[in-house]
Amino acid sequence: MIIKILKKIYFITSLIIIYTSIYIKHNFNNIGFEQLLYTVIKGKGTSFSAIINGIIIVSTSTIITILLTIIIKTTINKLKYRFFFILEINKKRKKYTIFPPSKKEERIYCAIFFIMSIIFACYYLGVFEYLKQQQEKTLIFENYYVDANKINIDFPTKKRNLIFIFVESLESTNFSKSKGGITEKSYIPHLETFAEEYINFSNTELLGGSFATTGATWTIAGMVAQTAAIPLKLSVGNQYKGYGEFLPGALTIGDILQSNGYNNYLILGSDSMFGGRKDYFKYHGNYQIHDYYWAIEQKLIPNDYKEWWGFEDKKLFAFAKEELIKIAKENKPFNYTILTADTHFTDGYLDKSCPKEFKEQYANVFNCTDIMIYDFINWIQSQDFYSNTTIIITGDHLTMQEGFYNVPNNYSRTVYNVFINSIINTKNNKNRISTTLDIYPTALASLGVQIEGDKIGLGTNLFSDKKTLAEELSVSYLNEEFKKRSNYYNIELLGNSYFELKKKLGDD
Repeated sequence: MIIKILKKIYFITSLIIIYTSIYIKHNFNNIGFEQLLYTVIKGKGTSFSAIINGIIIVSTSTIITILLTIIIKTTINKLKYRFFFILEINKKRKKYTIFPPSKKEERIYCAIFFIMSIIFACYYLGVFEYLKQQQEKTLIFENYYVDANKINIDFPTKKRNLIFIFVESLESTNFSKSKGGITEKSYIPHLETFAEEYINFSNTELLGGSFATTGATWTIAGMVAQTAAIPLKLSVGNQYKGYGEFLPGALTIGDILQSNGYNNYLILGSDSMFGGRKDYFKYHGNYQIHDYYWAIEQKLIPNDYKEWWGFEDKKLFAFAKEELIKIAKENKPFNYTILTADTHFTDGYLDKSCPKEFKEQYANVFNCTDIMIYDFINWIQSQDFYSNTTIIITGDHLTMQEGFYNVPNNYSRTVYNVFINSIINTKNNKNRISTTLDIYPTALASLGVQIEGDKIGLGTNLFSDKKTLAEELSVSYLNEEFKKRSNYYNIELLGNSYFELKKKLGDD
């Protein structure tokens, strides 16, 4: 009886492993195992709808396969049709049944199927590649990392405010084809106009953006890349939790602004615990976190309110306006960071008030987000504090939605960026091969900050005439190096959390 139950568990578990792997690979475009592992470890606060969607698809596929297996087996048994082959051993003819198998053979086949499903998942999701890369070392941090603690970073006498808007999955691919995108009609016409009127660092002669490297292709990783100028690397076993710190060796834009008298804020419509965002922004700049649970505490939404990842972007921008009015009255410069969520895959969240100009829902979501941001920027520009405020709008990373874009072979997808009301200007913003790592020093420069050498971390100030690492080494080279293990990263940037991990594992 136990063996019979175990056989069924093997078979069903194998199907779940296979279909889950296929679902992840198909629905999470360009996801690496390192990202998947990090998301599982730091998954508190994940969108309930995202989990339910995956469970429904995997469960349905598994049940259908089980039913088909039962139907096929029953049908063949009724027909008494058995495949067999003949082997001659010592001149004796023996008949071996292939299908349907005996009960003993069924147990063996189920065990083999279970083992093969695990091997399939490891190969399909890149586990083997990840483990191989962890055996390879890179010296890119030793050779190119610029420690912000060891250079002069000088602020102007009158410090400018910073409003930093991270837009979920926003890429320059959404531009109209004539302006640098791939669509006939722009999904983001207002953001396209902003990129034309203000400063857009482009990888082409037209409008464009920056490349997202390995370790910068999901939300917290993209935010770390743009505020610390390093990829987010996950050493085997390190969970970025339990040590009271998050990348303690890194000096981020939040750290620098705080030490220069700024108040830092982060507002987002989801649980800030997801992906370690709360830890990162608390430990680097002591940001005041205004998230989904903050909105409930402030009675801005009911206790049982749950829309999309928490509350939708329409409310996010409304709350942001109220907070900015309060913050602007304080006699201190501020850094107000916003993270949107409506454009998160799959298909995004389409507010009832959104127009529906396109066939695909996801396109309409981008279009609606474009309208909301346009209205928000117009509101900021009507406020007294705008004259002394720089606004940066970037995507956190490329969208992960598989098959949404029909990308030409010669087209490179890049992350959107625009700098509005920067204190300095440049004509060197076209045909720049930059990565999102370059946003950090560029953001400081847009506030009038003087950076010794124009480099911080692995990023380069794009307002300067210095070459970026991508221009010097190539994006593909950076991607390969960031996949490898770095002793400098583990010891200098992960710091105590890495040593605590080694101690826990008994590794001297």
